Formats: sequence, structure tokens, C-alpha cells
Amino acid sequence: QAPLIEEFFTLLALCHTVIIEKDEDGQPKIQAESPDEAALVEAAHEFNFRFVERKAAGVCVVSILGVEKVYTVLNVLAFNSDRKRMSV
Repeated sequence: QAPLIEEFFTLLALCHTVIIEKDEDGQPKIQAESPDEAALVEAAHEFNFRFVERKAAGVCVVSILGVEKVYTVLNVLAFNSDRKRMSV
């Protein structure tokens, strides 16, 4: 089941609209649309699946077990009251 667990945490690290900013001390700080979204990204981070940065044109960089990978986000379905969720 290891490949499924790795895929799950990769998706947690990747499928969101979080932005990483630096605080006054230069430490990374998560900016998220909701506390739930931030908590999921932080949980993935604790298991070494780290969201690194979001670049222009929908490109995201994540570190998966210490190896940086680049993904292109194809679509973001924003939260709406009919669906009661968002999707990336």
C-alpha cells in the first residue's frame, strides 16, 4: 500500500491554493483560503511531502521525500455554495 500512501500525501501537498510567504524573520508562512486547507498542507509537510512554491502559469513545486518535482495545475474549480467544495 506504500504507493497509494505516497500518492495520497503527494496530492495533499499539491492540490490546494496555498501560497508560501516569508515572515519578518524570513521563515516560510502558509497563506490559505481556509484553516482546513492550511492544516492539510501542514499535515503533508510533517510527513516530508512539502509544498515549496507556486510559480506563474499554474506551475507548482513540491518536495516529495526530499526530491523536488514540478507539476502543472491544469484546472482549479473554485469553491461555490452548490458544490460546497473546491477542487484543484
